[in-house]
Amino acid sequence: MSKSFHSTALIICVLAKATFCLGQDSAQMRLYLLPGTGADERLFHALDLSTFDTVNVVLPVPLKKESMHEYALRIARDQIDTTRPFALLGVSLGGMVATELADELNPEAVIIIASAKTGNEMPSSYHFARYLPIHHIVGGKTMRWFTKQLQPKFEPMEVDQRELFLDMLYGKDPAFLKGAVRLMVDWNRSDIPEGIIHVHGEYDHTLPYKHTQPTHSVVDAGHMLTYSMPEVVERVLAEISL
Repeated sequence: MSKSFHSTALIICVLAKATFCLGQDSAQMRLYLLPGTGADERLFHALDLSTFDTVNVVLPVPLKKESMHEYALRIARDQIDTTRPFALLGVSLGGMVATELADELNPEAVIIIASAKTGNEMPSSYHFARYLPIHHIVGGKTMRWFTKQLQPKFEPMEVDQRELFLDMLYGKDPAFLKGAVRLMVDWNRSDIPEGIIHVHGEYDHTLPYKHTQPTHSVVDAGHMLTYSMPEVVERVLAEISL
């Protein structure tokens, strides 16, 4: 056979393989991962997300007087592709953002973890802060310091979890921390979008379990549920990837 025939056959094989791979990728649902206030994409590293085409959403610094809904829409405009099927997985603040987007973007599924679906599920301290807005005069660095000091008392963690938590926390822009707290304090959503899957640990003290109405309650789990009990989250994710 001629060299040109072999070359043509090789090219066809390469193109066929590439087409197959593209088909495999397109078959995977895209999953947008939205972390919490003091976290980043490392919060999801313990999860097996191999069945999804994952995208890490970077939470930007909230704009002055921007509402949670406006903030969520800005994130969607800049970072979410709605031209193909997708799902949202949000933790803590990320879950609140995902909730705001649930009835705006029509995702295939919305899963929130250690989060809240409405302002009514927020801790009473956040409601109190609306009337005594101390967070307006406290800087982001101070908020970060207090979080570091109070975390062991309110949200006990294993050593490796605490090290990760502090590393993520201190990697945050203080302006983001201050803006994120304001977003949560001012969040006044009252209706729950249909179909939201809410996973919450019964030992969560950051967003206390007693204030929430989750679809999935997890015994012995705290606010770092995604990292400490990945198998629970994976089982929930398996339901939407079938």
